[in-house]
Amino acid sequence: MPGGRFRIADIVHPDSRELATQFDCAVCLHIVNEPIQTPCGHIFCEDCIEPLELCPTCRDPLEKPAGVKKLVDCNKPMSRMMNGIKVSCPYKSHTVDESAQEPAPKRQKHEACNWTGSFGDLLSKHLADCSCRLISCPNGCGVEIRRGDLAEHEVHCPKKFEQCPICGELVRPGSMADHRTEKAELHVQILEQKLAAKEEEVAGQQGMEERVVAGIRSTLANLAKTQHVTNVAKQRTEELQRDMRSLAFKKMLWKLDNVAQLLVDYPRGQCKRSQSFGLDGIAGLHIVFYPNGKSASLPGKCSVFVSRPLPWEDVYMKIKLSVNGQEKGLVGKDRAWSSGWGFQGATAEEFDAPKLGDSEVIITCEIEDSALVLRG
Repeated sequence: MPGGRFRIADIVHPDSRELATQFDCAVCLHIVNEPIQTPCGHIFCEDCIEPLELCPTCRDPLEKPAGVKKLVDCNKPMSRMMNGIKVSCPYKSHTVDESAQEPAPKRQKHEACNWTGSFGDLLSKHLADCSCRLISCPNGCGVEIRRGDLAEHEVHCPKKFEQCPICGELVRPGSMADHRTEKAELHVQILEQKLAAKEEEVAGQQGMEERVVAGIRSTLANLAKTQHVTNVAKQRTEELQRDMRSLAFKKMLWKLDNVAQLLVDYPRGQCKRSQSFGLDGIAGLHIVFYPNGKSASLPGKCSVFVSRPLPWEDVYMKIKLSVNGQEKGLVGKDRAWSSGWGFQGATAEEFDAPKLGDSEVIITCEIEDSALVLRG
């Protein structure tokens, strides 16, 4: 029953139900919230009447804004009558939801609230103090609890803990130093394992780069014996060398200057393709950027894709893309990316298109995780 919206049958005392029907909104069928009176004398919730041009009850014009007024300003006797309706607490028969997110051993059953009083006091006083009212955890853990259970919940709330960056264990705020002292031996073991794994990874990447460069040099030497190395071959060699140098990195940053000309040169549906690059041991990657979006994009949105000429069936990648600081995550597994993979700006939450006044566009591609998928 959020925001002071209640049905007559849920809270109004039988002695006051006839009176309360005068304040039953014909649109939402709740007791009016922020009551408004129309020129024809009918009463509705303020947000229910806002989009309407005719009275829902008699179809008279509403003559906005002058004709629609707050009940407390234009009809104080009716406002006092509404606030004087005899009601009980909406949580008078509330039971604990066994499917609630709070772990079962930490839930407690409480007496239902027996408060009764006026509707005005319910809204202005009681709901702010009722121990039976369900509230969201103020720490942001997502659990709904009774206000009276808040102190007990604080003892177990996961948001009241810090996560150790080394072992991942949850630690109470202010206790991290003691935790590190207590777990010092375990932390050393974990860090040694991480360091050994990283050294092995770097060594493997360096060895791979050396083998690839050696192969390129051998190929060019053979070509030189029979013909001159063409400009195309030189360009391809430079691209491969750049890819090999970048294989040890996990993040690429692409800067585009002269935004105004970029928006003119690449209208809606046309894209600009980055140079080839490699990340995390995977070569031949490209960023495909539609500054004004693809044909299916929303107005004001751009489109960004990651592409690779080779099949993706045997590669798992977790990628994070960003455009001028706006970040979106992608996860691809067991699927072919023949034409690219990313965001086409089809929803309001996707990347905003660059504007004429921007000095540059910065696009980043970061590989957060990757794996080679073996089959058979």
